[in-house]
Amino acid sequence: LDMDEDGDTDSEVITCAMAHMQDCDLILVHLHGIDDKGHAYGPRAQETLDKIAQTDQWYVQLAAAWPGRILVAADHGQHENDGNGDAYYADKRGVHGAFAPSDLYVPFLIK
Repeated sequence: LDMDEDGDTDSEVITCAMAHMQDCDLILVHLHGIDDKGHAYGPRAQETLDKIAQTDQWYVQLAAAWPGRILVAADHGQHENDGNGDAYYADKRGVHGAFAPSDLYVPFLIK
């Protein structure tokens, strides 16, 4: 739930992960805010870039607290909507699902 009513649940996921990671051998943290901002404003919009920067800081915080290995991956990329895509995304600024480098190439980091 978006308890702080900031428009997404990422901060709540981070709070939960930080509170419970000492009890775990494996933890999966899935943040969805970058995808949501990209759809709403476009993948290169300032709002999306700000969300990426915030998410980077959360991963720094998690990495400092987690003693084990960390894998960071995205499930897909995004491209600017040209208006010719899926009707589901017709009102979105950022879309994905195309056979395009922007949608297919994603980061995969290991610490």
